[in-house]
Amino acid sequence: MATKRTIKRKATKKSASARKTTKKTAKKVTKKTAKKAAANASRGKRYTQAEKNKVVAFVNQVNAEKGRGGVAAASREFGVTQLTIANWVKKGGAPAAQAAPAGRKMAAKKASKKAGRKASSGRSALHELVALDDEIAALEAELAAKKDRFEQLKAKI
Repeated sequence: MATKRTIKRKATKKSASARKTTKKTAKKVTKKTAKKAAANASRGKRYTQAEKNKVVAFVNQVNAEKGRGGVAAASREFGVTQLTIANWVKKGGAPAAQAAPAGRKMAAKKASKKAGRKASSGRSALHELVALDDEIAALEAELAAKKDRFEQLKAKI
């Protein structure tokens, strides 16, 4: 007949062996999931075209209101990196001509710096056109002011 001490030892041995098998299966499971996670991590998160369009629309809206900062705001809002959003905007986002007035002024400043250089692409030509349009508007306003002054002085004579 088995004594209490012998029974206790057998129970301890069983639980120890049960623990070993549990650890082994846990290691196998974690290795498998780690491999899957590593394979998926290299791909990154995939976004549907509807999600991309929603983010790009948000960028366009913020840029229309504020003139700039749409990509950064969208990154904070949707949790997508700025680089990813910038790529989406380049592929099918907002054209430069639809920017807000503040954005237009920035484009004009950049274009006026490039005015001496030959336009190498359609985008730089667009910037140059925006700069020239702003310059013409400023000169017309100055001309109107000078004509008013001319008429005032002429009336005094």
